[in-house]
Amino acid sequence: MPEIQLLNDAGYNALLTLAESEPRLFIQGDPDELRQRMEQAGREEHGPDAELYGARLNMSVPLADLNRLQKGGPNTDAMYAPIMRSAIGTSVVQAADSLLWATINCFELPKYVPVRWQSSNLNQATYNFVHRRYLQYSGSDGRKWNAAARLWWLGEMATRAAEHSKHSQDDLLAEMARNVNLYHQTIDRTFLSSNPRLLAAVWDVFLDGNEHLRTTKDANELMTALNLRAATLSFDFLDYDELRAVVEEAKPKKEP
Repeated sequence: MPEIQLLNDAGYNALLTLAESEPRLFIQGDPDELRQRMEQAGREEHGPDAELYGARLNMSVPLADLNRLQKGGPNTDAMYAPIMRSAIGTSVVQAADSLLWATINCFELPKYVPVRWQSSNLNQATYNFVHRRYLQYSGSDGRKWNAAARLWWLGEMATRAAEHSKHSQDDLLAEMARNVNLYHQTIDRTFLSSNPRLLAAVWDVFLDGNEHLRTTKDANELMTALNLRAATLSFDFLDYDELRAVVEEAKPKKEP
């Protein structure tokens, strides 16, 4: 079983220092050089005997499989998400660990970010880009922007919805990956992302002839309407059919 050793707080802070001064180190895809520079920065900050690593983590499948998949762009998300979820497992607590994701992004998947965001001007790498994609993990922003974490959550959300959906997990995964406006809305709202029946209802309504919900405007209107209903309805006690009816009523109408 493959194993990785996670950074500790001192190692993570050393990477933050490097992200501010030399963001190009991250996107050049050389994990050995990045690790060497991180360890140097950590020793300079905390002394020559500083410990920069912490817990060890067993993975179910090697992340090397992701390094071998060199197709880039948004269309690859549905392909990579199940691999990430299988490798890390299904613990939501573990998936909220910024040290885990920083370790994976920086040292286990050195080629992934440059390939996935190949359309970005990586020659103009900035601290904000590196911080968002490699290091930061906080709430829904981490689930949307952290490179490795967003793959895990994409697989997790499709799995949750598939338990109650009338569509297959593969179809749900593909649609969530393709329709970022609507998917990010579901990630942002706890009352929805934590309720698999409601999650399934939203995506089933979308897949059953309501493609207008992919737009920012209509996705926002739907979520605003559901948020208002959440103030007076206890979604947790409604079954799928009842939630489906709520979503159908809440959805904005198609413009002619």
